[in-house]
Amino acid sequence: EELEKYAALAKQGDVKAMFQFSEKIRLIGIKNKDEKLIKSAWFWLNESAEGGYSEALKNLGYVYNYGNNAFGIGMDLQKAANYYKLAAQKGDKDADFLYRNVMECEIAEVKADDC
Repeated sequence: EELEKYAALAKQGDVKAMFQFSEKIRLIGIKNKDEKLIKSAWFWLNESAEGGYSEALKNLGYVYNYGNNAFGIGMDLQKAANYYKLAAQKGDKDADFLYRNVMECEIAEVKADDC
């Protein structure tokens, strides 16, 4: 099964598989109201991000930018900006836009004109 393949690759250190595994089990966990799966999804998302996978870094940016009830995470714009910046440094253009948006439109005392 696809899920088992991602799990095996994630356990071997494949950061992309960690991210994909996290996404799949998060959705299953939310659908089935399975806290253990949701916690496991959070673990694998963080492992993938720590491994430098840009999609995981950007996804953590989203989580902190808006908060995430399933993960029990509140909004933290500084953490969001930090994760977006890390993803942007890896060449993720969307993360670069999101980083600039948070910094210029959310955190800045004087907001940019195009916010």
